Amino acid sequence: MSAKPRILGVAALLAALVTALVSGTGNTNAEAAQVADHGQLVGETPRLNLPEVIDGIVWATIQLQDRVIVGGDFLQVQDENGAIVDQPYLFAYDINTGEMIDDFDPVLDGEVRSLEPNADLSGFYLGGRFKVIDGAFATRVAEIDYFGERNAQFTPSADAMVLAIAANEDTVFLGGLFTTVNGIGHVSLGAVDATTGANIGGFDIQAVGAVGKAGSDSVRSLDINSAGDTLLVVHTAERMGGAGDTVANLGAALIDIPSLEVTNWQTDWYAETYTQCSQSALQLRDGEFSLDGSYFVLVQKGNWKCDDAIAFSTADDGDGNDPLWVTKLHDSVYSVGITDTAVYVGGHFCFVKDWGPMTVEEAVADPWENKPELCESLGGNDDVGEFDARYQFAALDPATGAALDWEPVTNSQEGVLEITPIDRGLLVGHDRDLVGGFSVGRQAFFDFGGTTPGYVPPVVTEIDCNAVVTAAGNVDLTWNEIPGVDTYAVRRDGSWLLSVNAQSYTDTTAAVGQHTYVIRYRLAGNTIDATCSPDPITIAPEPVDELTCEAVVTAAGNVDLTWNDIPGVDTYAVRRDGSWLASVDAESYTDTTAAVGQHTYVIRYRLAGNTVDATCSPDPITIAPEPVDELTCDATVVGDGVSVVWNSIGVDTYQVRRNGGWIGQTAGLSYVDPDGTEADTYQVRYRQNGTTTTVDCV
Repeated sequence: MSAKPRILGVAALLAALVTALVSGTGNTNAEAAQVADHGQLVGETPRLNLPEVIDGIVWATIQLQDRVIVGGDFLQVQDENGAIVDQPYLFAYDINTGEMIDDFDPVLDGEVRSLEPNADLSGFYLGGRFKVIDGAFATRVAEIDYFGERNAQFTPSADAMVLAIAANEDTVFLGGLFTTVNGIGHVSLGAVDATTGANIGGFDIQAVGAVGKAGSDSVRSLDINSAGDTLLVVHTAERMGGAGDTVANLGAALIDIPSLEVTNWQTDWYAETYTQCSQSALQLRDGEFSLDGSYFVLVQKGNWKCDDAIAFSTADDGDGNDPLWVTKLHDSVYSVGITDTAVYVGGHFCFVKDWGPMTVEEAVADPWENKPELCESLGGNDDVGEFDARYQFAALDPATGAALDWEPVTNSQEGVLEITPIDRGLLVGHDRDLVGGFSVGRQAFFDFGGTTPGYVPPVVTEIDCNAVVTAAGNVDLTWNEIPGVDTYAVRRDGSWLLSVNAQSYTDTTAAVGQHTYVIRYRLAGNTIDATCSPDPITIAPEPVDELTCEAVVTAAGNVDLTWNDIPGVDTYAVRRDGSWLASVDAESYTDTTAAVGQHTYVIRYRLAGNTVDATCSPDPITIAPEPVDELTCDATVVGDGVSVVWNSIGVDTYQVRRNGGWIGQTAGLSYVDPDGTEADTYQVRYRQNGTTTTVDCV
């Protein structure tokens, strides 16, 4: 899991903004670390007016000022108005209104597994499987600002997935499955400069000796304590260390941040117990410091004895550091988040039993017992003796590890995979749609309520930039000097052009059309963008003949394009939805590959040194889908159950639902529910032509 960032709360955010305005500096991790001081448990009902992730998995969530950023392995989000939006892997919503941020739309090519705010809260770092963001290489780690724009100056890379990130003002720590960072050997752990992404010189701490599943090593979680001086590394290796290190810190290591050296803290717990786990492998999944940094909690999966949450003191007792308490959850535990009142854990469990303090010797001697009964669907179990029934969620007493009186449930398939405490409550990620009995999609927010202040950019000296088109069609930019700034980044239409240490630049590469120029610079730890005037500025083409193009959908579902000849033009480029299709030397083209839906066609050509785009009419043109059959469904009581039968409509898979909740899926045309009764209602759900349809059975 990702490191758990703790973001400034309402009062703390206002105080930090005032401090930033006076001193020119932003908050530190130490200032931000106390926002989970809730004073009470969060409620059991999630907030209901938020966008819903409708597929895949939510792996990471953070609060960034008045926005919540959500990352994972999903493709579509249903906004607060019910519209389905294609926004793969990353999106944001307003924490106050619940509205999806439409213009926060970075385009990624792979899943996001970790999120971490940067030091001044102007943006955040993200890690995962992706390699490209907005058409530019960003290999598994990147920085994106509050508005969704990638920072082109931060350019680290990793050769495999980044699973965890923790950051301070100077350094971004990376954990994952990689073996190199920026081409330099770093097994599972790396450290890069927070501004450039370059490797931190002298940092050689990495995983040594794999004890994970199938002989793997990885870093699954990173966290920085409230004082900002210690990094918790949760790993599956025999040792996390550098050249000459001898600390046997199997499972968890503490790194002193000022010196970037491994501390002497270690526990014998995992070295003595991991062979009792499934496949004799250590499968730690998450870890987090307490608010005061005096202890941390680790969670793991592994069947039998190893599905647990364990608290350790950060003080080094010099004698193996036995746990403060051990809580068994009798199935996989994936996530942990700590507040002043609770240690929240998530996973795939249904019973909790606290064992209290325990020595390594007691663990090896097997003080373990199986859960008293099988898990009931959606939390139907009752407490049994010393076993507390908690379905996929639990709040544990920070002092003892005992289950507290808090019992929302989910219908997660794998489990609750992400828990992040913030000032207003608890952010949660999982892989299904129900939390606390309500349909909220893959991301949930247990919200105390209130109002979080909106984004307030730092008050700094302003740049006054002017843009002028020359007779040669170039663009001259000039701006005033900002004291304390050595380098200015020139950006055109959202992309970096170059960085200069002067106050002027001539752009000789801009194409005919409208452009926006921005001068970006950093001052007092803040990134500032100044838009040049006029905005946009227009580079006019040489007068040319006008091309007109018409588009017609044929009976076969193809699109016929025809246009007039432009004297002096030999070749026309046909473009669909912003991408090239073909280049032809005629005045017509038939597109046989267009999918059902709306499309925009453009004919592009060059004349007198200018590139000209002509949009075909109508715009957009619509290719209608073939009519689909209508599904009808019957539900009949048969014996002690209910038989559900429906007709084929040409799809591969049908979902069967009872009383609004999923109970199974099949490629056939019938389903028998042995637990159904005459009082239950049934539905059949399917996807066809990109649309999800739910049909009530009669």
